[in-house]
Amino acid sequence: MKSILKTKVFIVLMLYSLAFSANAQAPYWLKNYESAYQQNPAEAAKQWYKEAKFGMFVHLNLASLCEKGKDDYTEFKRGKASDRLLVHLGIDRKKYDSSSNVDELLYSQYNLTNFDPESICQMAKKAHMSYIAFTTHHLGGCYNFKTSLSDFNSLNAPCSRDLVAEMAKACKKYNIALFLYVPPSISLTTQDHYQHNRTYLTELLTQYGNVAGIWFDGIGGYYKNPANYKQLDKLHALVKELQPHALISFKEGALGDEDFLSPEHFMLPFEYSWNDDGIQKRYDIRVNRWKQHNKGRWENCMKHKLREVNTVMQKCKGRDNYGGDGGWINDETATHLTGNEVYEWLTYARHTGSNLLMNIGPRSDGSIHPDDLKALTKVGEIIDTKGWPKVKHQIEKYEANWESLRRHEIPKWAEDAKFGIYAHWGVYSQTGAWNHTKANWGNYYITGYHGYYSPNQNNEQRQLFEEHVGKIQNGYGYKDLAKKFKAEAFDPIYWADLIEKSGAKYAGMCAVHHDGYCMWDSEVTDFCAGKLGPKRDVNGELLAVLKKRGIKTIASFHHGRTVKHFDGIVKKLKSTPGYEQVDLLNPDFYNYYWYLGGKERFTAKRKALTMEYIDKYSPDVLWFDGGGGKYDTEEIIAHFFNNGIKNNKEVCIHNKGNFGKNFGLYSYENGAHRPSYVDWPWEDDTPSSTGWCDWQWDKNIQYKKSRDVIVRLCDLVSRNGGLLLSMNPRPDGSLDKEQEELLLGIGKWLKQNGEAIYGTRPWKIYGEGHLEDLFFTQTNPIDGKKSRPIQPNTTLFNWEDVRFTTKDNVLYATTLGIAPDKHVIIKSLNQQEQISSENKITSIELIGYGKIKYRRDANGLYITLPDELPNKVALVFKINVKGKLISRKNTGSNSVIPAQT
Repeated sequence: MKSILKTKVFIVLMLYSLAFSANAQAPYWLKNYESAYQQNPAEAAKQWYKEAKFGMFVHLNLASLCEKGKDDYTEFKRGKASDRLLVHLGIDRKKYDSSSNVDELLYSQYNLTNFDPESICQMAKKAHMSYIAFTTHHLGGCYNFKTSLSDFNSLNAPCSRDLVAEMAKACKKYNIALFLYVPPSISLTTQDHYQHNRTYLTELLTQYGNVAGIWFDGIGGYYKNPANYKQLDKLHALVKELQPHALISFKEGALGDEDFLSPEHFMLPFEYSWNDDGIQKRYDIRVNRWKQHNKGRWENCMKHKLREVNTVMQKCKGRDNYGGDGGWINDETATHLTGNEVYEWLTYARHTGSNLLMNIGPRSDGSIHPDDLKALTKVGEIIDTKGWPKVKHQIEKYEANWESLRRHEIPKWAEDAKFGIYAHWGVYSQTGAWNHTKANWGNYYITGYHGYYSPNQNNEQRQLFEEHVGKIQNGYGYKDLAKKFKAEAFDPIYWADLIEKSGAKYAGMCAVHHDGYCMWDSEVTDFCAGKLGPKRDVNGELLAVLKKRGIKTIASFHHGRTVKHFDGIVKKLKSTPGYEQVDLLNPDFYNYYWYLGGKERFTAKRKALTMEYIDKYSPDVLWFDGGGGKYDTEEIIAHFFNNGIKNNKEVCIHNKGNFGKNFGLYSYENGAHRPSYVDWPWEDDTPSSTGWCDWQWDKNIQYKKSRDVIVRLCDLVSRNGGLLLSMNPRPDGSLDKEQEELLLGIGKWLKQNGEAIYGTRPWKIYGEGHLEDLFFTQTNPIDGKKSRPIQPNTTLFNWEDVRFTTKDNVLYATTLGIAPDKHVIIKSLNQQEQISSENKITSIELIGYGKIKYRRDANGLYITLPDELPNKVALVFKINVKGKLISRKNTGSNSVIPAQT
């Protein structure tokens, strides 16, 4: 039976992946977001949600039949139902006392003769609500929809109705988005729960058309025992796979990847003064409890999320030392909020920057309480008169000053990603095919314009430029080289395929290099790929594909150095007779050369270009080469952070030494000037080529081998870092075979061993073997000059080099080579080394193989290797321990920040 269910789920997944392919129409409630939807369905849905403001929660289940809500149901379930309740339910006392399953007695009364989804939607429209959350399964165990998982569902009950189908149909008719509530058990992924819950979610998301999202319940269970939810991320991924626009909520947030938060009753930690003393008392209790137990959760998970306040129409005592059921299930003895009171809840929700989700508990016949009808009609009238309450607390807003900007924190995803890819590709790539006699050294090709415009006619760069493009004294210049850049073989899907297979978690390209040529379609300058050369938005095409695949996006900006480069060139040309016709000296070409005309013009244009890019593509990462503290950079960064808030995404700045200490994710070029261990999130930035500064392609290029990049990555991650690898595309946008082999080799290893890399944190020691003095230099074959120091020298690494990482209280040990005699000795894990609080290893697995034999004594940990090894590059041992592992925390104590190389 399980195999049949798995097969059905697989077939459904395949059909839905086709249904939600590119260019699919936006769901009905996202029609006003069609353009954004085509770019990224999830982001379009978040934009809609942020503006939705107000929704209704419909709690309908077997407990709804009881007279006094959940309190009555609890007594009924325990076999202690009063005569009053049994009379209300119409259940015979003898039948009740002899029943082995009292829920079946309720099920037999599940008639719902007055449940009318259309009237519910009409009421929601009167109240100006934009969405409805509806229970699919809850107290009593009855499924409110057609399911293969149980016959105990609403279609077989006396009502004989698919309640979810009816609600979905009514919501579509009235243009109201539908969220589907799932109970706490649907978040569990232990034992048989996981496959059951995959089937459950698959049925909901494939039987009823487009839905706005899944509303997971059970936050208390998650925080009490996270081990029961280890595969929750896979359930989240399933939701996104079936309906990419579908939003996910899990109350106060579990994994951190939820789209919005929905805590019960109050959104803390904001201060608020209520008109009602009873609510104020409840609120004060919650605030105090929050300060004691939950403040960290806000800072780590909730602060930057979309959110809603989730409360009830019934006046109830709630759960804050008062008792009561919280008011979710109808209680015939309860009083209800008035329209003015609902508006105060709406005011409070908006005060906290949240939507309001107001629960109505249908009565035993499925009808809506008349007091709720009256109040919601009234609140709609109040909104018409007063307007929507103002938002008091934005999720965050950054100002263009460092006091404000330094409040920004590096997102967890950025620390977890570890491996990214971008590309140095542009106009300059063409010159790699020219017959240079000088070595490509220190950006020699990328900044070749220094030579192109040299007054020295014997300069090799100038001679080659005039051979391939034209004479500068006749008005030919860099703009004309740009016209020849056609990118005719560029295929963003092909690039994205390789990037995805490489295992990179974020990717993109140089948006603009030192030459000032923009790789997108800009309205600020004609000196861009959209208008000059390819006449394609090559950057936008790539980012759109990456976003659809769930890969975070990065854009690097190198134009902070452009004005300095070209000011020097212009100064030389102006001082040399006979160069009056050079295009750089002609203001008529300033529509291309946006960086000329003085520092004020450069600053304004640079800011306009960068902000245009941010608004147009909303990247996850910005990487600046130069420009810190100059050219209105603070305004650009504030705009970037605020754009992330606007789009409900956590964004990251990479800091190449531009922005001072303990800000952004540090970026070291080839490890230059980097300490052995940096207690701040960081990455090394390196090209795919073997040359230390061969960022662009040239015809003599030599590529790194995947083994060298893999062991380098393992070394960096153990030291709290990561790796940003630059691709070297050919001028036409194609990639050399050796470039492909490099990326595929890395990806093959990461697919097997990525759990020891992604999301890990350092152990108390980062390794053994070659740990220090890993710098080396390269030599310019023309003049014998040395490069900047590079690290690490991967030729030193072998099987005796071990690197450690930790995750989920598991210690990973990776050997940076293969032992020759089927035995591995890890000296650092000897019995005297306190490996965990109880200093005990319970088992060891070789990733890609399984459990292996080991022994541990005073000299080290001895591991016996199997005859068949899972890979021939680097072996990862998953060491399970008893007790708590020690891991390092980032304190930012290093005094050395990346040098502005």
